[in-house]
Amino acid sequence: MAKLTSVNPKNLSNDSRHATIQDPNLKKKNRLVFLSLGISCSIILIMIFIGFLLVFVLPPRHLVVSINDVKYTRGDLVETVRVNKTTEIFLGPDVDKGSTIFDTLQKIVENEIISQSAPSYGVSVTNTEIDNIIEYVMQSTDDQNSGKTNQQIQLETRERYLRYLNQVQVDEDSHKEQLRKALLREKMKQWSGETVPYVTEQVHLFRMLIPLSGEYEIMQTNYNDAVKNALTSEDYEEAFKILAREFSVDDPVMIRQGGDMGWIPKGVIEYERDFFDLEIGKLSDPIKNKDNPSTMIFFMISDQETAAELDDSMREKLKTNALQKWVNTERSRHDIFAEFNSDVYAWVGEQLRLNDRSPTPTPNPDPLQQFISGGN
Repeated sequence: MAKLTSVNPKNLSNDSRHATIQDPNLKKKNRLVFLSLGISCSIILIMIFIGFLLVFVLPPRHLVVSINDVKYTRGDLVETVRVNKTTEIFLGPDVDKGSTIFDTLQKIVENEIISQSAPSYGVSVTNTEIDNIIEYVMQSTDDQNSGKTNQQIQLETRERYLRYLNQVQVDEDSHKEQLRKALLREKMKQWSGETVPYVTEQVHLFRMLIPLSGEYEIMQTNYNDAVKNALTSEDYEEAFKILAREFSVDDPVMIRQGGDMGWIPKGVIEYERDFFDLEIGKLSDPIKNKDNPSTMIFFMISDQETAAELDDSMREKLKTNALQKWVNTERSRHDIFAEFNSDVYAWVGEQLRLNDRSPTPTPNPDPLQQFISGGN
């Protein structure tokens, strides 16, 4: 009689699983599943990496302007605008957000032209000059330093400078390079301004801004009536001031001054051909305002001098104009590439908005950054 052998259900289950694993078709199917999962994960990672590159890596490195072999990227433009904006906050006046980006790009080009060209004219800036300016601006007053050793003063000055760099959000090397270019620009202004005279022809100028829809004809009639019997410069000035305060839409300071712009030499105001040869006391024809097309300008000169001494402020303006003229001439000698369109403008503006961590304004102007941002 045959002996019956009992079968363990657990052994059957293990044998079945082993047989399934050994099935070649199933192995192939599993490999395809894992391969598909691997490919899908790789694609997702690649897409994330590409997105990161497109959003965070490539745009800041995108070339905006180059002057010969020196290149500036979108990231450089963002940093420069941000530092300038911080400077404006320190100094008080509001930033013109509509023109700051473009103006900064122009300044970058001009400063680089000056930086590359100045040495050939024997103009340069030393590291000692840069350090001396930083020390002069950052050092405490004599009263505050009383009783301190030179080592203490130097240490506190250094700490104050580092806090300042952190506040304006720029590293030391970049800040010193900005300062170097600002010093170089100032030196080139003095160099190019050596031809500016100390004595020149000047006129005492008055200005009035009238809206295109304003009652300028009434203003003209009232002015002509008011100066009908005028005998002196003061008569013309008084008549113009009264009407400027009534009709002008100029800035409040100019309105309070009755449109009085002071003594103006040639080469300072771009509209000079519209007023420099006017008869004393005569109102100019209406002139299109290039800065605000919705208004027009009326000029009047109350007096003139063929040889009057320039005051310091006007002479500095003429020096600035001389530098600008030199830069415009020098520009043609350099290989300049610039790409500034609506996409660049929008991207830079967005980065400035996202990274806007403006410091709390200080009560006093910051002369160091004022010098850098002024650059004239």
